[in-house]
Amino acid sequence: MEQGRQGDRRQPSHASHACPRLEHDHDAGFTPEFSGIEDFAGTVIHPQHWPAELDHTGKRVS
Repeated sequence: MEQGRQGDRRQPSHASHACPRLEHDHDAGFTPEFSGIEDFAGTVIHPQHWPAELDHTGKRVS
């Protein structure tokens, strides 16, 4: 931070935040933990690995 003429604090002119480094396997994709997923009766598919043969006609995909 720089000091202004009257001692007021100014915002830095560049990004100075620390950005956490997220480590994960880019081929597998990130899959967050969902509580109760083991009780879900539907099919769970990671969008990064959508199977071409999946028939989702008449199904709600969200």
